[in-house]
Amino acid sequence: MIGHAVELQRMLFEQGAPSRRALLEYKKTESAHGFKICVYRNHSFELIENTISAYLDYAECPSSFEYSDYDDSLSFINFDNSADMCIVWLDLSRYLHVDDINEFLSARMAYLNAVFGKPVLFAYCGGEVEFSSANVLCLNVDSLCARQGVKTYDERMEGISGTRLSSKAMMSVAKEIGLKFIPSMLRPALKAIAVDLDNTLYCGVLGEDGVDGVRLTDGHVRLQNALKALKSQGFFLCAISKNDIRDVERLFAARKDFPLGIDDFVSVQASWEEKSALIRNILSATNIHYDSVLFVDDNVGELNAMDLAYPDIHCVRACDDANITADIIENYPRLRKFGINAEDALRSADTKANAERAELRRGLSQSEYLKTLDVRIRFGIDEQSTAERVFELANKTNQFIFNYRRYGKARVEEMIRDRAYRVITVSLKDKLSDSGIVGVCVANLSGRTVCIDELFVSCRALGRGLDDIIVLGAISVACEEFKCDTVKVAFKKGERNLPAEKFVEKELAEYTKQAHSFEYEFPADLVNIEIHGRE
Repeated sequence: MIGHAVELQRMLFEQGAPSRRALLEYKKTESAHGFKICVYRNHSFELIENTISAYLDYAECPSSFEYSDYDDSLSFINFDNSADMCIVWLDLSRYLHVDDINEFLSARMAYLNAVFGKPVLFAYCGGEVEFSSANVLCLNVDSLCARQGVKTYDERMEGISGTRLSSKAMMSVAKEIGLKFIPSMLRPALKAIAVDLDNTLYCGVLGEDGVDGVRLTDGHVRLQNALKALKSQGFFLCAISKNDIRDVERLFAARKDFPLGIDDFVSVQASWEEKSALIRNILSATNIHYDSVLFVDDNVGELNAMDLAYPDIHCVRACDDANITADIIENYPRLRKFGINAEDALRSADTKANAERAELRRGLSQSEYLKTLDVRIRFGIDEQSTAERVFELANKTNQFIFNYRRYGKARVEEMIRDRAYRVITVSLKDKLSDSGIVGVCVANLSGRTVCIDELFVSCRALGRGLDDIIVLGAISVACEEFKCDTVKVAFKKGERNLPAEKFVEKELAEYTKQAHSFEYEFPADLVNIEIHGRE
């Protein structure tokens, strides 16, 4: 697998922009687990499909495309609801006769959300629009081409290709949506970047060249700034290096020209152990699975060893020219967030605080530990302002999730409005950090039974001794909201939700089989509890 990734990296990034012929001749990976994308259009998309396969394979997101007829009216007749996402592909120059294009498109996108409820990419050229619609991301092709210095239109080819867009414009769109939009809309974002130091983050070998001897080229400055930007978006940034930790600490203390400081890293692992062993410390510190990690190293041997130990880890080979490495990081699939929420800003500080919590816990009983932490747990009920965070957690939580519902944002907003449902968010803070929203319970009332449709908790909150309060407390709040104490829990065993499975076996096993009376009392002497009603 790593060999194929390295070859694709070379083709897509290291030899200049790939030629149209190379993209057309690329043999895409056939997969029984690929995604289906419906393209609803009023001009041709086929040239993009023909050049996108290499990008989608690099993103590990093989996809097939199904097409509508050309339809300026956006009637969405015979729409395929089984598709995983939809691309609405429009040339707005065809709507010059429409008095208010924003009103028209807002109405049609609202209708599409109502009948589809899955991710939609609205990609357009030939005009300006401004509207907001749940589950819809927008791509302005004119702006994309202007940023990249690409000629947007070739009117001569429209009769042959079915679109006014130039060949280069179509290739730019293929790269943009193949590496950024489609992977980010169909798969959970990665969570951590573990980056090598020597000849990756700078030029040189720290142990040989010394603190002042390693060089920072313009490309390395760009790379460090790209990593710093990702850190600010909530991705965990970690360092992993075969060096003496004291030398690494001295390096970051002395080199004020480095955009990155040692405090930007959630975890710094520097020793002479194999990196495939050091990565375990990073996984433990961040409490995430290795398939959510991107490993960046200049040594192919290290990449092979890491891939052998952790087959689903993501790898980038750092290049001699750090500008190329920076370009890869800036375009790497699933390292893009289309909206930054409060929890993104809190994530790194909260994870760093876990080490302090572990130290504080030593020698204390569970009750003493919780009292010392001054834990505050807030339960919010049907708060529309939390919809984005609920959607994000629903689609990236893997370890502690009950039912794999994977709600779209439109569905979350619908349930928050629906009085037959309760969407209960759980926020957590203590004297060390504010964790933000870490858990969600979705419940509905069926007859005289409170049905727990879904419940998930962020991995950041696990292992603090609060699982019972978060999970059982959320179910208790749902019961109080519905004025009903009979509960049935939906649970589905998956590949990685073993923590949730163990919790259910211990605390809720009988409720997965049939409805039972439920009772839970908050330990008010250990934590501070707040319950906020519907907005």
